[in-house]
Parts: sequence; structure tokens; C-alpha cells
Amino acid sequence: MLTGFAIGVFLTPNKIVDGGVSGIATVLYHKFLVQPGITIFLSNILLLITGLKILGKNFTERFEEPLSYRFLRSFFLIFLI
Repeated sequence: MLTGFAIGVFLTPNKIVDGGVSGIATVLYHKFLVQPGITIFLSNILLLITGLKILGKNFTERFEEPLSYRFLRSFFLIFLI
């Protein structure tokens, strides 16, 4: 939630691009006005499906807790911006 707050309050309004999915979301927000929370959520779904296909079911069992935090961050950003 703290990273979602930082992205929504500090990085995105000041046009500071972070690395990874949040950086892509910031660029898409300033170019096409797509909400960063939606971009992060859809990107995480795409990465989850890719990880499942490549690494199998073991992938989701290992990263279950961090995945929930990623989805919480994207929902927090949807309501923040």
C-alpha cells in the first residue's frame, strides 16, 4: 500500500518514471491518460499467466503472498488517482 501511495502521490503527478510495471504505467498515464492502477493490474495478470505457462503451478504457490500485495497496490492506485 505504501508503494501504491508513493506512485499515486509522488511519482505519477511529478512525471517521475519508476522501473518495471509501475514505470510503464506512469508513461501510459501521461501519454494516453490510462489510469496507472488499471495498467498495473492488467500487466500483473499478464505476467501471472506467463509465469504459470512457463514455470507451472509451482510458480503461484511460491509467490502467492507477494501477488496479493501487487493486486492490492493496483486497486489502491485505481481509487487514489
